[in-house]
This record gives sequence, C-alpha cells and structure tokens, in this order.
Amino acid sequence: MQIAQKIHTSPWFTPPGANRISRRRRGERIINACGQQLVSNFFTAQIEANKLVQYALLSEWRRVGNAPDHTPVDLANTIRPELDAVDKTLIAELDESTATRASASCRIEIAKAVGIYVSAHKNSLGTIKAISLDRALATACIGPRNWRLEILGSQGTDRWEMKITGPNGFERSYTLEGGIGQHEPNVVAAIIARMLPARV
Repeated sequence: MQIAQKIHTSPWFTPPGANRISRRRRGERIINACGQQLVSNFFTAQIEANKLVQYALLSEWRRVGNAPDHTPVDLANTIRPELDAVDKTLIAELDESTATRASASCRIEIAKAVGIYVSAHKNSLGTIKAISLDRALATACIGPRNWRLEILGSQGTDRWEMKITGPNGFERSYTLEGGIGQHEPNVVAAIIARMLPARV
C-alpha cells in the first residue's frame, strides 16, 4: 500500500507521454512465469484495488485544486524494482497458503484479518483504503478444488466435444476426432493430461 501511494501520486505530477510502468505488461510477465490462473485473478484484484484508491485520491485533489507536496516519483527505476520484489513475495505466499485459501472459512477469516489490520492502522487508513484492502483480497479464496469433465457425442457422430472446468475459472474445450483414433480411452486420457495445468 505504501508503494501504491507513490504510484497514485504520479498521474498528478507526471506529464502525458512520460515513461510509466505498464501494469498490464508487468502482470503478463508474472502470469507467464507462474502459469497459474489463480495468479491472474489475484493480481487483477490488486490492480482494481489500486485503481479504486487512485480514482478517489485524484478526485479529492481536483476538488481542492492540488495534490499534497510530494517528491518526484521515478516509476521505472525506483517503483518497478519494488513492485517486482513485492510480486515475488505475494506469489510465494499464494503458493504457501493454498490450503488456507481453499478452506470453507477462508472468506470469513480474510474479512476478520482485514478488520484487525484496519483497526490497528486506523490513524493512517481511511475508508477508501480499507475498502481497497477488501477488493485486493476478493479473489484470494479459491474454494473447493472441484474438477468436471464432460464429453458430448454419440456412436453415430465422429466429432465429440470435450470440456474440462476447474477451480479459479479454469476452462478448456477440445473436439475429439474419431477418425484419427481420439475416441479411444487411452488417447482421451493423454489429451486431458496435456490440457490440464502443470499443478492440479
């Protein structure tokens, strides 16, 4: 959140066309490195939470006519390394907290944890930042790891439609061609193995 505060100030002071961090490119690098849908969902929530705070702050500053005094922010050379370090830490913690985030009480426990944090930092956190914390953690819980496989077809058709759905919005589809042996159980199993993520 401290890094986010610096980023929120930069749109006010940074002239159009200046070198800014591309949050989308940064997110793509992380997702490609980790290869998990849950990372995409989690970091999308972080971006949306930060946008919520940014919009609120910019509107407030426009109403009073100016932003608070602030040292110029070097997004490329100062903020980017800080964000990369935070990203690595968050990804590691996501992996380590899988069991907790999959529990039935996950959302309740996160809500309580945010409430405790907000109470402990009430002198430095306003309403908007408190709401942004809830938004940032909105996709942290992953729920039960339920997978579903559907194959739609019949003996009279050569093309069968296969669909796999799973946690964290995972969804893949594939057309099984009987003419090239893709209706055989061992071939179907091999195709499914290729469609599933590396870690299930």
